[in-house]
Amino acid sequence: MRRVSAALLLLAISITSGCFKNELSPEEKALVDSLRTELKATQSELSDAKAKDATLSGGLMKALVGIRVEILGTNVGLLEQRLNALQSGSPIKQVIQVSSADPELAKKIETEISVLNDDLVKARTDAAVNGGLVGVMKAAAVATKEQTLAMLQQRYLVAKYGLSLPMPAAQALPATAEAAPSAQESSTLSSAGKQAPELPAGSGPFGLEAGLSKDLIERMTGQLLTVADEAQSLYMLDSPPKPNDAFEQYGLVISPTVGLCEIRAVGKTVNTNDYGHQLRDAFDGLQSALTTVYGKPQVLDALMPGSIWKDSRDWMMSLRKKDRSLIAEWKSTQSAPLKSDVKSITMVARAQSTDKGYIVAQYSFANEPTCEAEENQRKTGSL
Repeated sequence: MRRVSAALLLLAISITSGCFKNELSPEEKALVDSLRTELKATQSELSDAKAKDATLSGGLMKALVGIRVEILGTNVGLLEQRLNALQSGSPIKQVIQVSSADPELAKKIETEISVLNDDLVKARTDAAVNGGLVGVMKAAAVATKEQTLAMLQQRYLVAKYGLSLPMPAAQALPATAEAAPSAQESSTLSSAGKQAPELPAGSGPFGLEAGLSKDLIERMTGQLLTVADEAQSLYMLDSPPKPNDAFEQYGLVISPTVGLCEIRAVGKTVNTNDYGHQLRDAFDGLQSALTTVYGKPQVLDALMPGSIWKDSRDWMMSLRKKDRSLIAEWKSTQSAPLKSDVKSITMVARAQSTDKGYIVAQYSFANEPTCEAEENQRKTGSL
């Protein structure tokens, strides 16, 4: 038995030894040098990204930087395994496959990288000289560009060196044609404008934050925003990153310069009696929930003097006729600032009829005055 094992060991050694090279060809040496240069640069970028990630405690910026770290880590792995396999002459691990290089595509991507690098330098400079909400928004834009650059670099490496990214088992090609979605199904999914969110929810109301761009919100929700009112820069969103059961529709005012500045959440229809008991209960419940987060509000529950709808059973009619107001308002002050850069929250009860009503909650961020000024400029600019 020992002789058989020894023979098998010698056979294995003889077979394996034939797989390793002693000398690299001039072309292979040049390729090794190129891979080493790429690896050193990518490792440096990865180190910088990890250092930046370590300084962030959470929120959108950490999510963006974290994704960049993952992409750069994959890039380093691609280069290391290709370099190791080339130098040793051993087969490349199964997780990294070799495909045909595409020099033309690599050259095209290289041009895109150069343009993005120039744009990134300007964006970093711009972000460095701005503070407050504008600075936060510009910093997020820089992080997004850096993430895009890492993805472009990955495509460049694949095209230049003929590497293929590893395919997770869950994304492996189906064994049968029936398992793959048809072209018609793929088109339907694409036109629906919904996909898995790329970014996690933020820390603000409904998982959104002041200053977010339209693109970032779409990546956070996996949904395409639809324009509701171009003059107001108002977009409609079916479901935010953190929806609330009390609301069924969300309007977002997104400035092209300072990003998200206002959220308008429209509540579900509440069936109620003429006295408005059910609507008032829903209002009180939502007010209580907001109070635990933002503190005690100022409440206005009043009927206009001289209204003919003064009886208690006329409560819904007076609300419908706009003779009555039921409003709760939270305002940020220097001594008691509201969280997440919220400047004010206004919650209003509204009547559709004498037996149906709903609640609207409007969140205005600190950058809202800029949005308002831009809207006024759009309205009067052509006069």
